[in-house]
Amino acid sequence: MKTQAERVLDALRRAGQYGITQVEMYSPGDGGPPIARLAARVLELRDQGHQIVSDGRRNKCAVYVLTEPASRPLPLAAAGRKGGDASPPPAASPPTPLDTPLVGGELQLFEDAA
Repeated sequence: MKTQAERVLDALRRAGQYGITQVEMYSPGDGGPPIARLAARVLELRDQGHQIVSDGRRNKCAVYVLTEPASRPLPLAAAGRKGGDASPPPAASPPTPLDTPLVGGELQLFEDAA
């Protein structure tokens, strides 16, 4: 018997660019029981190296599309999931006026061209 993640991967492959939604996985059409936590299974597949994008909405649900098969599945530990989110930290944002130092009690946005 296939795991839910394997069944979701099969459904993604069958759907192609049309993709799948949570509503469609309540009656997946593969003879298996409903898959109630599609987003969790998609996360597992992404952790294994599959490229899956969320491409808009249909039936008020996210549409998941398999964009490229994984070259080889990665074990969860190698994919960086050990109970926490292993995504890289966000890139530093450019300074805003609030980050700009005050000069003489006023914001100095540009250097003086003296």
